Amino acid sequence: MVDLNLLTKKVPFTEFNSKRFAAAVVRLRNPKTTCLFFGSGKAVCTGACSVAASFDGASVHTQLLQMSGMDVKMLDFQIQNIVNVTDCGFALDLQKFCKKIEGIVSYEPDLFPGLTYRVKTQSHYWIVFLIFQSGKCVITGAKKQEDAEQVWDQFYRNVVLPYKATYDFGSSGNYRICQRLCMNLQCDAVQSVLMAPNRGNIGKVTAIVDDMVQKIKRRKLGKHTILQHVFAPHNHTQC
Repeated sequence: MVDLNLLTKKVPFTEFNSKRFAAAVVRLRNPKTTCLFFGSGKAVCTGACSVAASFDGASVHTQLLQMSGMDVKMLDFQIQNIVNVTDCGFALDLQKFCKKIEGIVSYEPDLFPGLTYRVKTQSHYWIVFLIFQSGKCVITGAKKQEDAEQVWDQFYRNVVLPYKATYDFGSSGNYRICQRLCMNLQCDAVQSVLMAPNRGNIGKVTAIVDDMVQKIKRRKLGKHTILQHVFAPHNHTQC
C-alpha cells in the first residue's frame, strides 16, 4: 500500500487530486517518463521511447520514493502496451473499408475521425489499429515490438492496399464532411463525383469540394445549393 497524500508531500512535482483521478502523477525529465502511483501499490510508467527506457524510468521513480523515506520496491515489471505510428503513403477510403470488412471494424466519423480495426496476434492478445483517411495509422496494444511489426506487415499487404482512395480530400475533416453529404443526400451521383473523379475533371472536382467544404463550415450551404454545386451544367447526371 502507498499513502498518496504522504507521497504528494515528500516527492516534488507530484500531482494528486483524489476527486479527479485515483492516482498520484509524478513526472521526470531524464528519462522523460510519467508514472501513475495507485494506493494499492501498483504503478504505471508511460512516455518512454523504448523498453529499456521504460525500465530505467520505473527504476528511477522507485528510487525517488525510496529517497523520500517510503518503503517501496519495484516488483514484477511488465510491458503492457507499445504504441507505434506509421504511414501507408496514400489516402484511404474508410467508408469502403468499413462496408467491405465487418465484425472487427468500428467507424463512427461523427465521434472520432479514425477507423478502429482489431487483430488477434499469435500470442492470443489483441492489437488495435487506428486508421485515418490521410493514410496515417496508430498501432497500439502490442506487448512485443516484433508482434506489432509482424501484424502490421500482414495488415498492410492483405487488408489496406485494396482500399486506396481515388481522391485525397486533404484532411479527415473534409473527408467526413463530404461523406456525410453523400449519406444525407442518398444520391449515388454525388458519391461518384466526389469519390471517383477521372483525370479529366480532377481539377474541377477539387474546386467543387473545396468550395463546398468552406461553405459547409460557415453553415451557408443548404441541400439545394449543394446540388447546384455538384450538378453544374457540365454534369448531366440526375438523382
